[in-house]
Amino acid sequence: MTDTIDQYVLRLRHLASSCGWGEELDNMLQDRLILGCRDAQARACAFRKKDCTLADALDILRVAETTNQQLKTLYHEDEHVNYTQRSN
Repeated sequence: MTDTIDQYVLRLRHLASSCGWGEELDNMLQDRLILGCRDAQARACAFRKKDCTLADALDILRVAETTNQQLKTLYHEDEHVNYTQRSN
């Protein structure tokens, strides 16, 4: 089972709660999310965003996550669609 981006951030926040990063926590989370992102297009989009914040990175990654889920559903549905032959 794969975490959603929000579940992953929640787990990271919990794990980092004892690290004492204070106000740097959001920067550390942002870096972890962007650098650890497997979606090259989403990662590139975050890098292109000037002064990208954690909120910006989360928005970008949520859009990528939703898009990828929708594409998987779409392609999965296409595999099960039967075609019909037009009659003359």
